[in-house]
Amino acid sequence: MSASLSGRDALTDPALQRRLHRYASALCRRPADVEDIVQETLASALLKLHQLRDADSIVAWVCSIARNVYLQQRRTSLFAPQTMVSLDEIGGAAAAGPDPERLTTCRMRMVAVRDAVRKLPPHYREIVYLRDFSQFSNAEVAARLGLTADVAKTRLHRAHQLVRVLCRGRV
Repeated sequence: MSASLSGRDALTDPALQRRLHRYASALCRRPADVEDIVQETLASALLKLHQLRDADSIVAWVCSIARNVYLQQRRTSLFAPQTMVSLDEIGGAAAAGPDPERLTTCRMRMVAVRDAVRKLPPHYREIVYLRDFSQFSNAEVAARLGLTADVAKTRLHRAHQLVRVLCRGRV
């Protein structure tokens, strides 16, 4: 490659492109990936041409860009999903929002659970509120109620069973 070419002209020089292609082929074996790396490298080099300090080292500079493009594509492919789904394939489901039937069912379940908890005997209702709604740990619930941790766990388990029984016919 001639050292007399300007940076922009050097990027279109067939000798540079052949060397870049060989270098990209050494990085990855698949022809489609090689072409992608070459194209991305040339586009990136064109945008960053103002960063080139020495026109005589353009080959090394372009190869270092190619290596970075390759590494970036490799990183992306490691974490990318195996299959891509376009928004067109999803259709209007995402744009339409949540399914009204599912929302209604969810609301009915919430009402049924709330009503079932209200019907629990006081010693079960209290432990459900502390553990499930107030998010206290088992140890904190036991300490607040003056129970051992095992008794608190057993009482909570029995309360949950009773809630399931009370909700069974409703949803």
